[in-house]
Amino acid sequence: MDLKKLEDFLARENQRFICFAAATSDVDAEKFIAQIEHVVGLSLTGDDQAVLEEQGGHMAQLVAFYTEFPSLRLYCDTNSSSSAFYLARPRKWDQLKQEFMGWVRMLHDEENHGALPDWLASTLVFGEIPETSNYLLMPTEGEEAGKVFIFEHAGFRFTEQAPNFESFVDKIIAPSPGLYEDIRRYTQYSDGETATKWLVEDYAYGA
Repeated sequence: MDLKKLEDFLARENQRFICFAAATSDVDAEKFIAQIEHVVGLSLTGDDQAVLEEQGGHMAQLVAFYTEFPSLRLYCDTNSSSSAFYLARPRKWDQLKQEFMGWVRMLHDEENHGALPDWLASTLVFGEIPETSNYLLMPTEGEEAGKVFIFEHAGFRFTEQAPNFESFVDKIIAPSPGLYEDIRRYTQYSDGETATKWLVEDYAYGA
């Protein structure tokens, strides 16, 4: 896995979102500049390494990523706890899977029929959309192995995000109208002074 693109992205200075207020539909309304940052976790512990080897050791892209980036939280709001994506450190994977399976168990047996993908039992829950109960999944066996899906508890949807882990990472570090739309669905930013909820419209960095 080529990590240079990610390294270059994280090294950009003065990253920010240009935002509009959630309550307005006026494209010419006041904008807010949300300063954002990205947080890389501390080095892998022995427990992290053991889980990574046991659950993802046969998936080269996953191992390459987590060897350099033990965890990664993207597009963090500097005025609040909001962030857009969290790729959890390996020792957190089981906890995330338990939380995810809690949603699955809420369905009655008759509702489960035909609603759950065949790869569910083998899936790795490696991340989440923070504060949403939406999870990032990767099947480890079968025809779908290696693909990345998002589980949205509202509507109980499993949506393919990328054909492999590297493509998923590339997608979420490439600001684009499509990415802004995805982030707007789940993540709001704060100006630190008012109760206004700000939604991302565009991205900039540097001077």
